[in-house]
Amino acid sequence: MVTLSYTIAYASTTTTYSFRVRNGAGCPNYVNNTIASSSITTLAAYPNPNNGAFIVNLSSPINEGVQITITNILGQKVVSMVTVTNKETDMKPNTLPGIYFIPAITKTGQWNAKIVIK
Repeated sequence: MVTLSYTIAYASTTTTYSFRVRNGAGCPNYVNNTIASSSITTLAAYPNPNNGAFIVNLSSPINEGVQITITNILGQKVVSMVTVTNKETDMKPNTLPGIYFIPAITKTGQWNAKIVIK
């Protein structure tokens, strides 16, 4: 048995991926997998870099609550809020320039983004 795993980030259209898989006898088999962008959950934070104001959006096929946290490079919490998936949320943390991490957590999973504030 062969298990394939892959990650798609910021997919905006339906994409087909072809994988070449060899069976136990060494004979090649081809597998096509079509993934619709509507079935993929992605976390976007933009513009990146920015001057302290940006948008966060967790695009998902499921509408549900999402906990968004912004942490600095030391792991210290800067901002934490609850919003919903599929909604652009304006973020204006009162913080210094630097690199920040944005974990977004729902009941179905966790996604992460990184943003630079100038």
